[in-house]
Amino acid sequence: MLAARLQALPSTRGVGVSNQGIGGNHLLTDGLGPNALARFDRDVLAVAGVRWVIVFEGVNDLGGLARNGEVTPDEHAALVKRVLAAYEQMILRGHAHGLRVMGATITPYVGSDYYHAGALSEADRQAVMRGFARPGTLTE
Repeated sequence: MLAARLQALPSTRGVGVSNQGIGGNHLLTDGLGPNALARFDRDVLAVAGVRWVIVFEGVNDLGGLARNGEVTPDEHAALVKRVLAAYEQMILRGHAHGLRVMGATITPYVGSDYYHAGALSEADRQAVMRGFARPGTLTE
């Protein structure tokens, strides 16, 4: 859909879209494929002509933490910290190659039959989103 919208406008008609998304992918650990950090060089930095990156990762990492039962608040806090550090690493690597890196909103997953997410998991999602919103929290 993004590619179609870009092609519809004369000012962005020459912009291409490379969707490297993998359903079930994880940011920090391998899932249905290699984790996003491991794929970043191949899927983003090695692609000719890349100027912008939209990162939509984290649902499976955050949702999976308490999938089989609630864990401690400390474990939730540690995961949020690791997710934000992974995003920062992607941002720094992208910036080092002259790319503009944008983070997509991690979509809500409370009520999912797969994750069985509770209030602490939703708080994790919101904490990660606040990390994006605060200037200086992640590399701009």
